[in-house]
Amino acid sequence: MSTEKKTVKDFKIEGNILAPFTPFKENGDVDLEIIPKYVDLILKYNIPNVFVLGTTGEGATLTVEERKQVTEAWARAVDNKPLTIIAHVGGANLRESMDLASHAETVDGVQAIAATGSVYYKPKTEDVEVDYIKQIAAEAPSLPFFYYDIDFMTGIKLNVSSLAQLATKVIPTFRGIKHSSKSIASMVNCSMIGGVQVINGAVDQYLAALTCGMEWPVLGVPCTAPIATKIKEAYDQGDMKTAREQQEYLQRLYNLRDSVGGGNGVLRAIVKLIDGIDFGRSRCPIPYPTQDNIDTLKQGLIDLEFL
Repeated sequence: MSTEKKTVKDFKIEGNILAPFTPFKENGDVDLEIIPKYVDLILKYNIPNVFVLGTTGEGATLTVEERKQVTEAWARAVDNKPLTIIAHVGGANLRESMDLASHAETVDGVQAIAATGSVYYKPKTEDVEVDYIKQIAAEAPSLPFFYYDIDFMTGIKLNVSSLAQLATKVIPTFRGIKHSSKSIASMVNCSMIGGVQVINGAVDQYLAALTCGMEWPVLGVPCTAPIATKIKEAYDQGDMKTAREQQEYLQRLYNLRDSVGGGNGVLRAIVKLIDGIDFGRSRCPIPYPTQDNIDTLKQGLIDLEFL
């Protein structure tokens, strides 16, 4: 069950992963009351994992206390439902991240944590980054730890495969990498490391990720789960024609997203249009699409047969 923590050694993410939005009220406050409805939506799409408070979850726009409240709200909403929670605890500084990791350790229902590195004073070497995340992971000794590599957002440019190999030697709970970098070379190198699970954080590269041994993608919107499943099923069956067609279909959705401004605001609008749930607007400076763009988005979703 979701509240039963696996041992670190045995922990492995299985199935698609959703990176859910943090819901906001009209005044910008966090809306915790809608999270149970979010859980129901996720389960409707047969998604068994959530990666909360990452980039799509806009954790960087929340206070530490708000992030703790959101983590607890997800755990309450999931309860005994078949949904694994991976909590992102990377923060503005080391002590903040350590505090969030320590908190996650106490929340029944959180089964793993992940963290980015230091995003302002950026590490210059893999050794420094490993020392940084080691101190975070130590605050949650019973939870598997994933390093979150999203270099185009953090600006951290390191050899992540080398980092992971170092981490496996000194971090007992190190379990894997959420690989959101666009670098195919990094994807291949990370997948060559034994005993480390690498999950694909850039679903527009999912088919390429599968060829590198990354089984599961992180999704930004629930409606893409059936497409990701079809890509994997076709790939596993050796049907590359169907796998490519489904990847291209997914890409058309992302092309539509980008044509009206892209970003989390558009993803929120997509979920509202397709699933009828309004998770509110992101906090400044993340924009929300204009009404004209929403109209264009709606027509595009109709053309793609999402509506």
